[in-house]
Amino acid sequence: FKRCTLLLPTRERLKYIHKILAEVSCFKFNGCAAPIQCLGLPCYGIFLQTLTAGWDGLECHRVYNFLCELTNLSRKMQTVVCSKPGSARKLELRIRLFCRNVLLDHWIHRSDSAFWLTRILKPWPMVNQ
Repeated sequence: FKRCTLLLPTRERLKYIHKILAEVSCFKFNGCAAPIQCLGLPCYGIFLQTLTAGWDGLECHRVYNFLCELTNLSRKMQTVVCSKPGSARKLELRIRLFCRNVLLDHWIHRSDSAFWLTRILKPWPMVNQ
């Protein structure tokens, strides 16, 4: 995928890759019936890590924005953060699994994990972080 989409702008690369990967239900935010046991999201995270290796911060920021648009991650996080504790347990679990397995857990360098964690937490006030 990296070689096939090399000459495309970042946004077009992501659209092309999403079109192909969307056929695997376990790569979707709500695609798997048993998300805790499924290897779909960790595989997606490793794929994303491989794809974005060597990309600059601006391109990675575009990747994060694309994923947020695709999954409505910001809206879902707002639902969990603004609701009473425990009232959206399944949604909170899905968000945690997606963020950890796709965005955070597969990086070798802490600075890479910190980049993605900063993207996740930045929109929220300190009390919610």
